[in-house]
Amino acid sequence: MDLNNSLKAKLLLIAGLLFGFPLFASAQDDDGGSHIFKANIHSVQLYAKGSQVVVPVIPLSGGDLLTLHFDDLDGDVKSYAYVYELRNADWSPASMNTMEYTSGLGGPTINDYKLSSLSITKYTHYTATIPDPSYRPTKGGNYLLKVYQNGDPSDVVFQVRMLVVNNTMPVTAQVNPPFGSDVHATHQRIDFSVAMGNRQFNNPVQETKVTLLQNWSWASAHYDVRPSFVQNGALQYNPETDAVFPGTREWRWLDMRSTRFQSDRLAKMVVGPDRFDIEVRTDQSRLSFPYAPYQDQNGAFSITTTDLITVATQGDYAHVGFTYAPPDGQPYEGKTLYLYGALTNYAFNDSSKMVWDPERKVYHNTQFLKEGYYDYFYVLRDSDGNIDFSQTEGNFYDTENEYLILVYYRPLGGRFDELVGLTRVNSLSNRNAQQ
Repeated sequence: MDLNNSLKAKLLLIAGLLFGFPLFASAQDDDGGSHIFKANIHSVQLYAKGSQVVVPVIPLSGGDLLTLHFDDLDGDVKSYAYVYELRNADWSPASMNTMEYTSGLGGPTINDYKLSSLSITKYTHYTATIPDPSYRPTKGGNYLLKVYQNGDPSDVVFQVRMLVVNNTMPVTAQVNPPFGSDVHATHQRIDFSVAMGNRQFNNPVQETKVTLLQNWSWASAHYDVRPSFVQNGALQYNPETDAVFPGTREWRWLDMRSTRFQSDRLAKMVVGPDRFDIEVRTDQSRLSFPYAPYQDQNGAFSITTTDLITVATQGDYAHVGFTYAPPDGQPYEGKTLYLYGALTNYAFNDSSKMVWDPERKVYHNTQFLKEGYYDYFYVLRDSDGNIDFSQTEGNFYDTENEYLILVYYRPLGGRFDELVGLTRVNSLSNRNAQQ
């Protein structure tokens, strides 16, 4: 690592804090989402230490850790560092100076890296434990973890979302079917209440808001849910209007954990001297398929292998082709089809867009993926940004989903949304047995 770059980064950070100029290019992060900005960066993961499928949440009080992994396909050694950026509940920028929500000067360099070996694709694998002991968030809230290169905090290579919770307002929750007969068998309702604890409110309807999140899919999240009334020291909500989600179904899967053995979901696997190609079996709409329970990763992916290698530095990359055949061989009118899940960063862009092939009468998309096990959906999106799983996947109340209930507090005159309550509720283990 270049010590001059590290010193340059710290000087730029200090100057930004003292004189107030922006540390990051605003064009990169307007929506506050997780994004990869450089084509050489792949397989970005940020998860609770010990499990690749547990979402990145840590308590403000400390103790829990996150693990960051990513590959640089340039295959050389670069100077990477990171900072935190506090965001509001809707992921808009918070009106706070960096020194007000972090300890330390920031810019810890990522010094744990290894060059790949044995793989066709050459890359450098980087990993870090978050937070660093010398640099951590000091406020509960939504955060972007921004990784930058060459000591320049404005040269962000990727950013990922994470949550820090100051858990002072406990949440109780349960999953039930909605009352409406048209959605009773296809949707899931989250019944929940939030204890006010010792916090004093002037107006809880104005000072609190809730975000409901299904399987870390922020595109389908319910934002700005407000309490209806206060009862027995707890905020009560109207779940029939604010907390009903399509049940979807268990995620589709891609097993590419081996370069030697072809799994049942693969139509073709070719390992050549200079590239690795995979074609997934053609998918179709599951709308008319009966519900079938099986264990999935709720949209996540795991970098893992069944071969006798160290997958982090010896796992290979493949060009993976996905094909979707719509009903009657006709494209969906007025909607765009996307490949959806952590494998595409839950994004709706040209990289995740399924392209219509009029000769074959199918949609197709190619991803460059590392050996592992991947969940995915096909999702339709209209011109207004509304997304629809029903036509491609179907909806069932019986589906296993994990929900996060996020409670934010901003006093009158406050400058950011503090995350003061968080609970996980599973649609199977937290279901009302009497329903």
